[in-house]
Amino acid sequence: MVGEGNGFELGGESMPGNHILRNSISFNNYAKGVTSNSGPDVQVYNTVSFNNGGTNLSLYTSYKETNYKLDHFVSYNGGKVDDIKLTGQSSLASETNYLDGKNINGESVPSSWFENVDMKNYPTINEKGGFDFNGGILIIIVLVFLLLCTDFLDDIFDDDNIWIWVILIILLLFNFDDGCCC
Repeated sequence: MVGEGNGFELGGESMPGNHILRNSISFNNYAKGVTSNSGPDVQVYNTVSFNNGGTNLSLYTSYKETNYKLDHFVSYNGGKVDDIKLTGQSSLASETNYLDGKNINGESVPSSWFENVDMKNYPTINEKGGFDFNGGILIIIVLVFLLLCTDFLDDIFDDDNIWIWVILIILLLFNFDDGCCC
């Protein structure tokens, strides 16, 4: 393992900084999925954290008061219970936040929200600290092509179609089967 095994570490040293995490996914980390790292005022929006070895969400600090913001956060299948320590602010529970898999109304995250949680084709860190793409060399080729051909693609496609490329990359990252690549 390289580092502490956390997914997203926000803040630090119990100092305010208004660090923001948006539109993110944290999964299968050795330790925490999303952590304030002792920052007292981190903001997390539209984020899914699942299948992390420790907590999916950890908000804590020794600062005099917290000002955490959390909206549309989904915590699912964490190795430990979400750890949220608030000082001088109200609960972060809401209809749109699913802490430990449940929202304020007691509604649980259904497994059907996740089309596929198969973890066999995602990159891992090897024993030398480098990336092992687990047969996903096709992913690298597509990403390099897109980076090298950006100007060419801009001439062919208008800006509204960029989402087609984003969806293509996501599909390639998570949905190819074993026989597809090297």
